[in-house]
Amino acid sequence: MEGRYVVEINAGLASMSNPTISNEDLLKVKEWEIGMLQGELAASQGISIRRRPPTGPPPHYAGPFEYHLQNEGKTPCNILEEIIWYKDVEVSEMKKRKPLSMLKMLLDNAPPARDFVGALKAANSRTGVPGLIAEVKKASPSRGVMREDFDPLADIHIVTRIGHVLIAKAYEKGGAPCLSVLTDEKFFQGSFENLEAIRNSGVQCPLLCKEFIIDAWQIYYARVKGADAILLIAAVLPDLDIKYMVKICKLLGLAALVEVHNEREMDRVLALEGIELVGINNRDLGTFKVDISNTKTLLEGERGERIRERGIIVVGESGLFTPADIAYVQGAGVKAVSVIACLVLVGESIVKQKDPTAGIVGLFGTTWLKSLLYSILNRSSKHKLAFKHPHELVPFLEGPVLMQSNELPFSTALSNTCRLFSTHISYQLLAKTLDSCECRIVYVTRNPKDTLVSLWHFMNKRRGHQPWTINEAVDAFCYGVTPYGPYYDHVIGYRALYLKRPKNVMFVTYEEMKEDPHGHVKKLGDFLGCPFDGEEEVDEIVKNCSFEVLSSHEVNKSEQSLIKNLFPYNSFFRKGITGDHENYLSNEVIQRIDTLTKHRFHSLGFMYGI
Repeated sequence: MEGRYVVEINAGLASMSNPTISNEDLLKVKEWEIGMLQGELAASQGISIRRRPPTGPPPHYAGPFEYHLQNEGKTPCNILEEIIWYKDVEVSEMKKRKPLSMLKMLLDNAPPARDFVGALKAANSRTGVPGLIAEVKKASPSRGVMREDFDPLADIHIVTRIGHVLIAKAYEKGGAPCLSVLTDEKFFQGSFENLEAIRNSGVQCPLLCKEFIIDAWQIYYARVKGADAILLIAAVLPDLDIKYMVKICKLLGLAALVEVHNEREMDRVLALEGIELVGINNRDLGTFKVDISNTKTLLEGERGERIRERGIIVVGESGLFTPADIAYVQGAGVKAVSVIACLVLVGESIVKQKDPTAGIVGLFGTTWLKSLLYSILNRSSKHKLAFKHPHELVPFLEGPVLMQSNELPFSTALSNTCRLFSTHISYQLLAKTLDSCECRIVYVTRNPKDTLVSLWHFMNKRRGHQPWTINEAVDAFCYGVTPYGPYYDHVIGYRALYLKRPKNVMFVTYEEMKEDPHGHVKKLGDFLGCPFDGEEEVDEIVKNCSFEVLSSHEVNKSEQSLIKNLFPYNSFFRKGITGDHENYLSNEVIQRIDTLTKHRFHSLGFMYGI
């Protein structure tokens, strides 16, 4: 056939049956075949994610890959493959703008690498539980956008945005030994600028650059931007690439977290030298379904023994939402876990209750509300408020996470008809459960400015933590960096739940309760199905649960600590008044918060806190 040529490979050299083909074209054919050959090699190693096929074969090509071309898919098989194909193009363009020679010169000015592996080991040794790798993350293909207001480059004065630097600092203050920063832009809406900004902000936690590495150039780039560790995915990289990239990491002082999904990938990785960190991703790449038993499967038998003998740290990834999940993978041999934030350890299923009279306490002002609810449900007996702290009697759901326990504290139930417990967890994290459960929910919120001041005082009483200035607290509050998520999202979520399920949800404000405690105690009794027969009972509860009486009890003046020696009991009883923000916030700050409040609460149907 005219114009048709055949490529023959002899001793590693290509030749053409058509003598009119130039040496330049011959080289292009050879380069194309090498690309195809690399794909064949990867497939032979069980690599499930194909690299982007080389740009079209030469016209009328006939050769060893002819049949392969007729059957090769031209579109990605799954989301990870789509990401990798896009990454091929993206990295190629980035290398043109910043060649490797330029990156090597920039290494001299890069911040020193920190010990990522050592930080995880120290955390695990200190606490006895898996070390936390907290993720600074806006979005993912499987979960979509997680924070619409996540603006990593937001100006500090734009009060409706949240900065990733503040998130990272909050994770660090919360005790996370390591952080993971997503740098993929197209699919995860991250960037290397985020990584660089966090590193330059003074955050001391070692940083994992969570990027889809396909080229050694990316490792140098991550190091220049301040990474202390990088991610290598066995489903994407052939053995020789992993081996080569691990050596580059050691040369640059970086840790390499090698991620596996199945037994074959685990066996490939364990056959390599120099592996210190192995991540087990519990998400199936084909279906994107999650099964945490995958971790146990990959760590059983001989594989587990080899990992222990070599001192490899195993990191659990995907599907870890509850204390039971963490305990399960820890029992299998996991020494660290990678999660979106500390809150996800509680998950969505932890508060499923069938008891229609169970009470759940909401956010801010909870110490007083706990005392009231406890007294309402135990009015017929001599209760323990005089010598037990309210948070002991009405435990937090998230207590098992903070105390590293697997058991919910339902054994402290105070009534034969009701189990009373509390949470600060946002509605957004518990929506699937709270939309369908039959429990009664009492949600209390407080003026945002008083909430800010109260939270600032409370967090500064933590033992062993550097205190925040009031300006730092204001910025963090406006950016939504508070222990249980953004204040405004918290209130909006539970307000929406109240409007949707008014028979199951009671929504009150701290200010309303302070103005009319007698009336609200009666409303609480009616809501819980425990109405009062006379006014004397109500008056007695209001008196015994007043700030003056509660704060006078010796137990509530104690330096004894709640939650792993962090918060002394007396830190829960400061003033118990409204309007205290006027003593701490400037007019400028008050105006700033009021502007934010108007913007965020305009859809609630009431303008609260102005």
